[in-house]
Amino acid sequence: HGFYVNKSTDTKFDPREADNAPAHCHDLIAVLRGACPQFAERFTAFNKSIAEKHHYEVLATAFRVSPWLQAQVPLRPNAVRGEDFLVHLSECDVSNPGASREWNDDFQTLRAMAVDTRAEALQRDRLL
Repeated sequence: HGFYVNKSTDTKFDPREADNAPAHCHDLIAVLRGACPQFAERFTAFNKSIAEKHHYEVLATAFRVSPWLQAQVPLRPNAVRGEDFLVHLSECDVSNPGASREWNDDFQTLRAMAVDTRAEALQRDRLL
C-alpha cells in the first residue's frame, strides 16, 4: 500500500518497483521528491510562495475553481446591484420581480406531490 516508481517505459508497462527509485512511501509528494530533484526544488518554492500569501487567498473552496476552462465574461455595469440586498427572495417572486410571492400556490403544489414511495412521502413532509 502506498506509492512507488515502477519500471514502466514509454512502450512497455512493468508494475514492479524500479531499482534506482526511492522505497515505498505513503505520501505521493515524498515519492515525487525522491524521484525528481527538480520537483523537490519547485515544490519547496511553491510552498514558500503560499506561506507568503494571505490565508484568504489560498482558502480551499467547496467548489472546483478552474477559470482557465471557461471564456472570460466581459464586465457590464449594473445600476441596481447595490440594491439587490434589499430584495428578500423569500418574500418576492423571483420569476416576476416586484410581485409578492403567492404562498398558496407553493403550498398546493407541495400537497399535490406524489407519495407513492416512502422516500417521496418523506420529501413531501420535509417540504411542507
